[in-house]
Amino acid sequence: MYCFDSVVRYSELDADGQMSLPSLLNRMQDCCTFHSEEIGIGVRFLQQEHRAWVLSFWQVVVVRRPKMGERLLTYTWPYAFKGFLGNRNFKIEDGAGGVVAYANSIWTFLNTETKMPVRIPE
Repeated sequence: MYCFDSVVRYSELDADGQMSLPSLLNRMQDCCTFHSEEIGIGVRFLQQEHRAWVLSFWQVVVVRRPKMGERLLTYTWPYAFKGFLGNRNFKIEDGAGGVVAYANSIWTFLNTETKMPVRIPE
């Protein structure tokens, strides 16, 4: 499981002063990108291999939308790979450990030259 710690920034708020849905989704995507970078299979590595992960589906549940300055812990973990599909979960908690949002996602592993799905290497 990977986690990053941050606070809600002004630029992430909507007109109601709450974190916008796009900002919550971006935080989840950033989290899995940070995770991939940390383990050495990030964006540059994938570019060199002519590979990319493309988000194919996700189911997101927003429990509440936080306000500016709130501390958030964003977690992600992959849990199943089969053929060219990978599954990954997310959870965002506030500083008190309350769940803000969670998600399940399915990603497709692509060859960026052929634009076709390819088997995920071991």
